[in-house]
Amino acid sequence: MKQNPSYNRERKNGRTVFGAIVKVGQVAYDVSDLVREEENVSVLSKPSNHPPSVKSASEMESTISIRNTQGQIIVGILHKVPLTAQVSVGKPKIGLICHGIFGHKNYLYQPLLAKSLPFDTFRFDFRGNGDSDGQMKYADFDENVDDLVTVVKYLEKEYEIYTIIGHSRGAIVMFRYAATHGRSIPHIVNISARFYMINVKSRHDERILETQGYYDWKARANGKDVSLKISKEDLELFANWDNYFVKELPLTMSVLTCHGLEDKIVPVRDAAAYANIIPIHTLQLFPGADHNYQGHYEELVSVVSRYFDIESAKEVFWRHGAGMSVQVPRWIQVEGVRNFRDLGGWSLRSGSNGTAYFRERMIFRCGDITNITDEGIMTLYQLNIRAIFDFRSIPEIEKSGGPRAITGITRIAVPIFSEVDYSPEALAFRWENYFGGADGFAKVYQTILSNAPPHFSVIFRHMLRNPQSPLLIHCTAGKDRTGVFCMLTLGLCGVDDEVICREYELTERGYWVEDQQIQAYSQALNKTPEEIQRFMSSKFVRIFIAVCIPNLRRYEAMKATLTLFRATYGSFEEYVRDQCGLSEQEVIGLRRMLVVEAGATVGGLRRPRL
Repeated sequence: MKQNPSYNRERKNGRTVFGAIVKVGQVAYDVSDLVREEENVSVLSKPSNHPPSVKSASEMESTISIRNTQGQIIVGILHKVPLTAQVSVGKPKIGLICHGIFGHKNYLYQPLLAKSLPFDTFRFDFRGNGDSDGQMKYADFDENVDDLVTVVKYLEKEYEIYTIIGHSRGAIVMFRYAATHGRSIPHIVNISARFYMINVKSRHDERILETQGYYDWKARANGKDVSLKISKEDLELFANWDNYFVKELPLTMSVLTCHGLEDKIVPVRDAAAYANIIPIHTLQLFPGADHNYQGHYEELVSVVSRYFDIESAKEVFWRHGAGMSVQVPRWIQVEGVRNFRDLGGWSLRSGSNGTAYFRERMIFRCGDITNITDEGIMTLYQLNIRAIFDFRSIPEIEKSGGPRAITGITRIAVPIFSEVDYSPEALAFRWENYFGGADGFAKVYQTILSNAPPHFSVIFRHMLRNPQSPLLIHCTAGKDRTGVFCMLTLGLCGVDDEVICREYELTERGYWVEDQQIQAYSQALNKTPEEIQRFMSSKFVRIFIAVCIPNLRRYEAMKATLTLFRATYGSFEEYVRDQCGLSEQEVIGLRRMLVVEAGATVGGLRRPRL
């Protein structure tokens, strides 16, 4: 029998907090970080009387080796259930099981879990772990995501990827993959993942890092004593990893989070944070369980197995509103183009019925499209894009090989700096402002704003003349000039500053730098290629921010830009009217076109009388 937690309601910052004080015996556990009234919180009061069943010898396990993009061999175990256990149409279902740090494919409860699930599973070793090639690293999240991509590509030829189950850092890797690559996966199981990454610093002696430059973390892994060298850079990369991207998980993806109330490595408030942010989420707490569920394997496996019950999944889907809302991917894979995403879909500060949002599938943003492939062009056609606005300067376009002509789509040049050279040599001076912290970024963007009005007005009036025709805006990276236009457009329609800053910050995840560009920047700035890569690459940008500009994030850069913008121009409407030359009626028309006020409450749905 499950024990029902007692709830305390209060108001915090205008929101109803549905705080839970979970009482187990004489001990009370505060999980008041839970803020959503509809959140499903369950607490096991005692071990299950029905341990998971273990299948017969008719099951088969086989070891599979898969080569990743670096040529390393990733080793895993494919566990197959009897054909009678699979109930599916089309490809059979499979679940992937990801281990945590110092873990491996047969770590902890993983073999028992594989035997208890009603579908095939594949549990594998990330590079540098277990039997897989490579070297174990402390903060190689992106490399582990690459391993997961490799595994999925291999298995999806024969299987439907039905779920990914991750423990600790394996769950963090799982979440990143699900948010960026595997958005069609219906189920995700998060077991004891850390959310507030900065807290990891309390587990390591930073004094040793300062004096020695690295720290030796000794542990027992796969039956052997191992030592993992952690540098200051590794720790900063780990601590500055941002898990807020989980809020972008689609409404078609159901997430179960399991967390032990005696976890001394990752506190239960991290589980509460995931519960707050993820759209479709169920939280299961385990009294007495530690980070690795020692002595609680059967309880954990039983809960995870029951989660895949058909009726349970259907109830979760409706309870969290997936039957009421539609969610389409913000990030879109356009072959040959970086940083391509939809600007729409964000909620507004207010609406006449409280459900206003910025129109989706109308404005898209990205980086340079010069290298778009035929497949990428087909994606533009599918998105019904009819016009492309190019912010690049003439020298930029010439150096990229000239503008890319696409049949059926009009390209409109809106060069904010028409004759300014954006070559690596010219960038050297501009980057000096970037290294000036948040204020430096704001000054760069102030220059953009002072030169942009005639070009922005072209885009705005095009939208007014073509209210049903989606468009694409881009510069070279899709970050600065494109980012300023997006800031202005979102702000004009009433999107909150917090959302504007977070939307701008998304470029960190969608942009990367080619090797030839790194070499050119290296020569122009008299920096080593490694230094340039650490600054420009999305993988290393968090290190640069934490070490070189300690108090700056891209979020703060946009915050500073908004502050300077208002001090200079007043409001978004004043800028569009006074600087861009649009009339008051044109401003009203833009808002009417870009703001959607629609939606119904559950109570507003018509239901047949039974």
